[in-house]
Amino acid sequence: MSKPEFILALTSGYVESQIGVGFTSVEQAKDMSLNLDFNAVFAQRERLDNKVNADHKGDRNYKQVIPYSIIPAVKGHVGSDTPLYCYKRSGGGESRLEGNVSIWFGGHVDLVDIWCDGPSRVNVLKTIHCAGIRELEEELKILHPYEEEFSCFTGHVVQDLGYIYDDSNDVGKLHVGFVNVVEPSHFNVHAKEAELVMLEPMTARELLSSGRNLENWTRLVCEWL
Repeated sequence: MSKPEFILALTSGYVESQIGVGFTSVEQAKDMSLNLDFNAVFAQRERLDNKVNADHKGDRNYKQVIPYSIIPAVKGHVGSDTPLYCYKRSGGGESRLEGNVSIWFGGHVDLVDIWCDGPSRVNVLKTIHCAGIRELEEELKILHPYEEEFSCFTGHVVQDLGYIYDDSNDVGKLHVGFVNVVEPSHFNVHAKEAELVMLEPMTARELLSSGRNLENWTRLVCEWL
């Protein structure tokens, strides 16, 4: 019998009191980060995903936290005309995302990501950042100039943009996204995973007018940008 997986979640009451449906910028939700540490729990993912209710699946008392990292293809401020790395998922992973274009990389926050400011004092925001960087290291690689071989992805969070809560479907009701910008050590980024088909970097404007099927969280961020 395998051991349970523990992931980071926030109490739904706290999330819904701080941000609205859709994308909410950090400027609009200035108090969101103040009490993160007092409204966070690590819980068994199986229980959060599969709690049986009368009319839905999943524990809606909590929002599972997803670091949502976007990577600009050039250095500088991220805006509507900034080219962003994007990809299409060709198979594997979550079937609901297959064929859709995304600008974000991320996944659940695991125990290995915990950042402590002191003995048993977890800094939740830094923990989310650590999870985002770990996910990027797992999914991406970099080809540096004058080098023939790829190296591990390296980068750092340069800006927190905001939060996503999408209640239009059952999966969205169980998650909250923390959107940040990660600047890579070099702007020649490639996918490690075969199911991630990297596309030419596009701006938010180009993505929205491209006619491509955009994953819903990607559409929300592009519309805000």
